[in-house]
Amino acid sequence: MTAMDEAAVKISDSLPSDKDEDLALAVWTGILPLKTARGTPVHADGGVPVPDYVRSWAD
Repeated sequence: MTAMDEAAVKISDSLPSDKDEDLALAVWTGILPLKTARGTPVHADGGVPVPDYVRSWAD
């Protein structure tokens, strides 16, 4: 894990374009992909059976 003091973000599906004067700066630019996925459900109360729709959630 990398610690960060601050960051700037924007949503885009293309690579960043830098101004000519910024190309000499030693800073990283690029894309950090982020994906959202279904995970395994976590049961809050063991006394209630897990319904089929919950069991199939992560499939």
